[in-house]
Amino acid sequence: MSNIEYRDQIESWMGRSLEPGELLPVATLEELSPLQLAVVEALAPRNTLVAMHYLRAVVADTLVRDLMPFIDRVASEVRDRNSDRKPWS
Repeated sequence: MSNIEYRDQIESWMGRSLEPGELLPVATLEELSPLQLAVVEALAPRNTLVAMHYLRAVVADTLVRDLMPFIDRVASEVRDRNSDRKPWS
């Protein structure tokens, strides 16, 4: 799985190389590991297309129509979590 399409773009948005555990294939979105969810949480609020590329690489049989609501939900949860923070924290 180390030869995933768009890996350079994903890693550029992450600001680091993807770890082996973040590249493991899973059968469904529900099977994403905490490491993989952290990647989606880092990407989704900033670039939904790159988040979709990442998810298509690790959850190969998932349709785009299923990915976009998931990505949107993750992005919204991250934004909500961050809006609860004080500006100085």
